Amino acid sequence: MPRKIPASAASASIVKKKPATQGDINFDLFQPAWRIGKFDYSSRWGLASLLGEFVYHFDERTVEKVIEKENDALYKVLKSLDGKLFPSIDDFWNKLAMKYNSVIPTDVLEHLSHALVREGFQTRIYPKLVSYESNTWTEILHYTHNRKGMNVTNNHLVPVANLSKEARKRLEELKYDEDYIFSLRMEAKIRIYGFRIQNYLEILWVDLNHEIYPVDND
Repeated sequence: MPRKIPASAASASIVKKKPATQGDINFDLFQPAWRIGKFDYSSRWGLASLLGEFVYHFDERTVEKVIEKENDALYKVLKSLDGKLFPSIDDFWNKLAMKYNSVIPTDVLEHLSHALVREGFQTRIYPKLVSYESNTWTEILHYTHNRKGMNVTNNHLVPVANLSKEARKRLEELKYDEDYIFSLRMEAKIRIYGFRIQNYLEILWVDLNHEIYPVDND
């Protein structure tokens, strides 16, 4: 179970920063909310991390987009995959490529990818985030875990300059120029990375093996 740092020790244990505010509103006093609209699904901390074994659902938005394209062949393939269990996202893409030997329109592919993000988020990540939703951001920022006999913070800002070379390069490709990214600890080595906007966390990556920010620093 996570522990809380005594209030008197907070300034020494948490990245010093002003609370997220807008006018007179201190959003650190709010409970957290989550957004996945900017999730980087095409990186290796995207869909591959978000989905392990999963059941594919031919969701309504993708259905509408395929029908709009009048692509009966693609509709039949996706319908045939609906409800099927896949051991990994790679297995899903391979099966789709085998059944549909043609180019999938870009906008349909985007709908399909976003549907898989929502599926993975709901089944694998959101159940872990629920435990945070009864707390305020102030409380979340005070959670700690024990590492090598020391209490270290679970959730905190990380300087982008301290991230792995691969992560920094990916942020450049995505044209993010923020100095800090937020790290939220799920369990063991699993971390979620994103950007805090008011009381929201815009989730960007799911890091299953603590690769984005070297483990010795966290």
